[in-house]
Amino acid sequence: MDAYVDFAGIGDGAVVVSPDGKSVTINLPAPQLEKPSLDVDKSYTFAEDKGIANKIGDLVGSDANKQQQLYQLAEQKIAAAADESELRERAEKNTRAMLESLIKGLGYERVTVNFAAP
Repeated sequence: MDAYVDFAGIGDGAVVVSPDGKSVTINLPAPQLEKPSLDVDKSYTFAEDKGIANKIGDLVGSDANKQQQLYQLAEQKIAAAADESELRERAEKNTRAMLESLIKGLGYERVTVNFAAP
């Protein structure tokens, strides 16, 4: 799963240059998490040994609706785990570093990057 900062919604006033022209402040939206997506064509049961694989097989069987429910549950679990992870923080850190490098490369001395609350 990926986290990203959507620059498409940035409006007027999001980038502010100081009166002395030495610093820039950039206000961005909060990082977002991509929706998890399982590739059901490449998903399969790895083993059918007694245990959890058999229980899943019994639960799902050959019923396509039950398989769909299992995939939906898996996507929900993946999304919850990602939400509790540090993906958003890493997206902020990476975006901040990229913008600081870019803006300082244009000759500005100080760059401040702010993110909206999630």
